Amino acid sequence: GKNGKGKSTLLRLFAGELEPTQGKVVISQNSQVGYFGQTNIQRLHPKSTIEQEVESANPKLHRTIIRSICGTMMFEGDDALKQISVLSGGERSRVLLGKILALPTNILLLDEPTNHLDAGTIGWLEDELASREGALLVVSHDRRFLDRVATSIWELGNGRLEEYRGGYSDYLRQRNERR
Repeated sequence: GKNGKGKSTLLRLFAGELEPTQGKVVISQNSQVGYFGQTNIQRLHPKSTIEQEVESANPKLHRTIIRSICGTMMFEGDDALKQISVLSGGERSRVLLGKILALPTNILLLDEPTNHLDAGTIGWLEDELASREGALLVVSHDRRFLDRVATSIWELGNGRLEEYRGGYSDYLRQRNERR
């Protein structure tokens, strides 16, 4: 859907960050939701280290696993000890993604996860998402990313929600066939 059509709002409703004005959102009791929002990098604590932020997501994790997550997010060795305040926007996005990986989730809600990421990190994210179990709901304008991770595209527009099976290229083909 185009900008302003409610995609991010829908994710925020599913994540429990917003209350619906009508009806209700019901998430199964067995669901463990992880949410990456476009503006969530401002929720990081500037004086914390990368390692501390990842640990804060799941204090039950052993330090070895926390450091492994940091390394996966390209903060190896002493880089995991950098303070959030010195990181770029892309690096902060990687920290947030690392925090989500530290959580035991079976539903991931990702709002424009490739914004501020370099090509290598996007490739890593695509591989990571492809190997995860559970549901993934992504809002993205990154067509290549959607081709690699999506199994179904939902289009919001004209007050309707339409589903197209497959990635972004499949969506384009099916949409043209329907018209």
